[in-house]
Amino acid sequence: MNVKDLRFKIGGVEVHPLYTELKRKFGKENEQEFFRETIEGSLTFIGADYLLIKNKSIEDVIYMTIEQKDKGQTEAQYTVIYEAYFSKTDCEIDNDNRSCKVKLSPKDAYSGIMKNIENKYDLIRLAPALTQIGVYKRPLVQAYIAGAGTISNYLAGTQYETDVYNVVTDGNELINKHHFAFFAAYNEVEVKAVPYQSFNGKYYGTNGTYTKLDGNYSIKWTYSEGLNIGYLSLENRDGVILFRSQKITWKDKNYFYIDVSDITFERVVEEPTFPQSFGGNTVLLQKVFQRLLLDLPELDGKPTGRLSSEDVYPTNSNYLYAAPLVGNYFYTSTKVQEVPTEYGVNDEGKYFVDNFLPAVVGAGKLYPVCRSRWGNMSIWFEYDLSYNALEQRARKKYVLRHSFSISDAIKTLLTQVDPTLHHEATEEYSRFLYGTSKPLTGAPFRVFITPKSNILKGEYDQPAKKAETTLSDIFKMLRDTMKLYWFIDGDKLRIEHISYFMSGGSYMGTGTVGIDLTKLRYAKSGQLFTFKTNTLKYDKTDLPSRFEFSWMDDTTNTFAGFPIDVKSNYVQEGKKEDIRVANFSSDVDYMLLSPGDFSSDGFALLGAIQKSGSWELPFISIPLTDKSGNNYTVTPQNGYMSFLHLVKYYMYDMPAANISHEGDKTVTVQRLRRSMTQDLSFTYDTTPDPIKLMTTDVGNGKPLTMTEDLTTREITVSLTYTPS
Repeated sequence: MNVKDLRFKIGGVEVHPLYTELKRKFGKENEQEFFRETIEGSLTFIGADYLLIKNKSIEDVIYMTIEQKDKGQTEAQYTVIYEAYFSKTDCEIDNDNRSCKVKLSPKDAYSGIMKNIENKYDLIRLAPALTQIGVYKRPLVQAYIAGAGTISNYLAGTQYETDVYNVVTDGNELINKHHFAFFAAYNEVEVKAVPYQSFNGKYYGTNGTYTKLDGNYSIKWTYSEGLNIGYLSLENRDGVILFRSQKITWKDKNYFYIDVSDITFERVVEEPTFPQSFGGNTVLLQKVFQRLLLDLPELDGKPTGRLSSEDVYPTNSNYLYAAPLVGNYFYTSTKVQEVPTEYGVNDEGKYFVDNFLPAVVGAGKLYPVCRSRWGNMSIWFEYDLSYNALEQRARKKYVLRHSFSISDAIKTLLTQVDPTLHHEATEEYSRFLYGTSKPLTGAPFRVFITPKSNILKGEYDQPAKKAETTLSDIFKMLRDTMKLYWFIDGDKLRIEHISYFMSGGSYMGTGTVGIDLTKLRYAKSGQLFTFKTNTLKYDKTDLPSRFEFSWMDDTTNTFAGFPIDVKSNYVQEGKKEDIRVANFSSDVDYMLLSPGDFSSDGFALLGAIQKSGSWELPFISIPLTDKSGNNYTVTPQNGYMSFLHLVKYYMYDMPAANISHEGDKTVTVQRLRRSMTQDLSFTYDTTPDPIKLMTTDVGNGKPLTMTEDLTTREITVSLTYTPS
């Protein structure tokens, strides 16, 4: 290999610094995949070169180049291999010995953009091209227990509870004023006879039949003087009536429930150990109502009801109407367990469960109803088969008029941050974002952003007046959602997925190899470059055992996704990677339904598809399995920007192959994070490309860091491999 000559120039003037060795180091920028070059080794200037620097103003930026040629070549064959800059404030000036030691900063393709990448700009003032996107206001099923402080909401396979704006206890008011339909009523009766009676305890049920938890006793309705007048009878397991209540008038002739707070029972059998009568038996009544919240004045040819300003649900201008809903299913259960669940506890401190129905029933996913009202009986909601068709008929489509494609946003910000760089919505700038056949998943969406207030206001009259962001915020969002990283290629700002970089700058096959060290030999010894270099280490520093995801605002589980637990002995136990997408949210349905739960700052992140020449937010179906093993499907609007989908892009850079999560069970690890390292040195005439892979006896390694001695041409590289 040829030893190199170096030449140094400051402002075009040749200088002659002193140095013992000089190396160029290639290292990745923090949390990025591109490499930047720095110089290792000190440069000391003396004599005239010292005066050249000393006489500069403190405000001057001093530019220096390092040139290189092979020994024996002519002066004209010097080529610039490194550009740097410094100022007097970067120097250690020794006036006694008339010398100056310099600290250099790289002047490379990244200098301009890195200088301004954190600067904040208002996209509305910069005026990128606008794109219109079709958005749907979807109907929301609401279940409410009269008198409850919360209301349960069901949408597209997800459920959340909201504090009510106005507590309503009267069933007629819920039906006539707030457009609910009565569905069912459930009672909990606590029998409090004299002490030590075996029939003491709590009874649960509906429609005139209430059973004690142990199954040995029950309370049943018995007709007396008409369709809605009768008695409650306390029976044993054999059906023998032991006690009978005073006369009770049922308020609903079609659906029996106990609407009194206290019941007195009289003995009807000759059993001296039983009391003659007993009272003080408390009754908890749960009257369940449901309705459809929507933004249509008419549904299926019938008028809907205009929401009152005193409605139970916090009203907003996006949803103005409601319609009584009589379909779907409701269940009750007293089943509990000792192991904690997300559904809370009964009076005995045991946890409610959702797996109380036999498998033969064929029920789908069950969702809790107003959990804060549960005593010792839980209440559950399930969609019926007709709801999907109704949901589609009850949607209202409108046009979001002011959104920016991600390419237009980046291109516009570059005019302020670094005008020498360009970005367009074509494959040469990003195969992942703009390719006709998208690598990895093939999902056909394009990325857009809009000021969040444009979504929160629904069909707004005035769009957002400010949309401040930084180019850094845009890049962080792309990294944290889709594992996309940016880099500079000539004058192009390019963006690709992490798997592109893991494969040496390619989505194809085993990757792009720059140097095959297994085929190169030293000229003098004839030994292979890889001789005695096969010492490997494992680096667990970046191998978390858990991933958690979140957005700028709280969202439904569909968009927050589920944590991923990595099951492996070689990850760092207890190390969590917390991925929070700052300044962006994507749960469009939730934004429209509960705008008060969101900050008006920041942006909505949209993944739109083209349909008949127009852009619109798609509804995508995602199959899930809950903790009880029940399969169900969620169909979120803007679902490509939910972490249930986005987690797929994390599967190409996981610490280990075995993972556990509650999400889509079809999501599996595709590629492991490179965590096995090898250090080796060799001499080489040209500078290897640190982006590309190097083939060794171990396999195809990806450079993590690389240094080259500018004089001797010795290359020292740390390579990373998939662990084995």
